[in-house]
Amino acid sequence: MQQINVRGVVLEHNLDEVVEALRVVPRVVAFEMRNVVGRSFGRWNRAMKASPTKVGRELAKRGAFTYKLSPSDAEYKQRRNESLDRVWGRFRSESQVVLAHEFGAHVRPKAGKYLTVPVGKYRKIPRAERSKQGLAPEQLSPIVRRRRGQSVIGLGVPTGQTLRSGEPKLDLVYVLRRSVTLKATLGMLSTWDRLQPDRDEILAEAVGRIAAAVFALRSRRAT
Repeated sequence: MQQINVRGVVLEHNLDEVVEALRVVPRVVAFEMRNVVGRSFGRWNRAMKASPTKVGRELAKRGAFTYKLSPSDAEYKQRRNESLDRVWGRFRSESQVVLAHEFGAHVRPKAGKYLTVPVGKYRKIPRAERSKQGLAPEQLSPIVRRRRGQSVIGLGVPTGQTLRSGEPKLDLVYVLRRSVTLKATLGMLSTWDRLQPDRDEILAEAVGRIAAAVFALRSRRAT
């Protein structure tokens, strides 16, 4: 038996067991913590896809909510990572729209005088798909339409029908706005906070597996 002095407390232990524990336990802890992070982000991602807000569900369908884990899946499967300082998870999104809906924003056009805001059934069509269908703003004609009791300026697409005046009937695709105020309605952070009991459960399971691994190590040394 060897004596180990830890801040004035003398511990007696088999040195081989200490060396083995220092080699194995950090690796077990690192991979269990990676599992905790991955499962936590996974549940959050599923919760966002089932978001109670319409904008949340639409953004989820477009793949706006993604996350990255370290170590990678390949490293995780091959059990290469042995350090906790490489275990982390990060929400990733290149979309400023996501941040605007999460925290709220006052949006102004980057170029030109107006924002083109899709309305009605056209809101559900992704921007790239609208362009393919000939519904990009530059492909449409100006239109003035009564909407919600007010006259609005917008852009419309011909419906194939003709008005009494002989002009083509247009279906309103975009309304033109000088600015738009978005409310903070997405709820990414509040959803994460709501899932705290789930993360506690996941962590408790991981701690149990770590304890079982340490116990198994001691049992092997004892036989």
